[in-house]
Amino acid sequence: MSVCKRRERELNVRVCFHDKCFDGASSAAIFTRFYRERIHPEAEFLYRGMTHKASHPFEGGVFDGDENVVVDFKYSTSPRLTWWFDHHQSAFLRPEDVEHFRQDHSGKKFYDPNFKSCTKFLATIAAEKFGFDPKPLAELIYSVGVSASPTRSKVSVGTNPWKEPDPEVNLASLSEKYGGGGHARVAAISFGPGDLVRARQVAKEIAAKLRQ
Repeated sequence: MSVCKRRERELNVRVCFHDKCFDGASSAAIFTRFYRERIHPEAEFLYRGMTHKASHPFEGGVFDGDENVVVDFKYSTSPRLTWWFDHHQSAFLRPEDVEHFRQDHSGKKFYDPNFKSCTKFLATIAAEKFGFDPKPLAELIYSVGVSASPTRSKVSVGTNPWKEPDPEVNLASLSEKYGGGGHARVAAISFGPGDLVRARQVAKEIAAKLRQ
């Protein structure tokens, strides 16, 4: 076995994404598939959810991979950051960060605040610049998940953020029937911490309705 082949299998890719955000998680998933298909099929992925805070969000050795990626989150001037995709107006913490981004010629850092979704932005760039085919993911229209914590059981419902919305489906209205609410494309329903069975049942009912 050559050293080169051994290193290829051991390549670690750290993906930092906007935590507790459907668009952030979707962006991380799309990047993973794109990277495996177009960059390195044997890479191992490590994920880290990022949250906004008063101090610099990338302190403490966050970029510990062979390749380090940030999607749907703020820019970093760290020389260890190799890939970046974002669409937020507040993507840059300081004016010097903007200039650092403008001076980057790696061809791996992308920003466009005109996109409403980082997932759609990432899929578009990956297709146009790297030959990635997002079509196999085009039919992934709805995401329904259940989570549990000491304070509540939660059903989260979100639409595919890079696909045009179905005008006949309003997730907020659907969730309101179960005591929840939210927005047309992202909504949630909260139950008591001991109501996980009920939450799972509601999730199944919603998923069935969205498949109709």
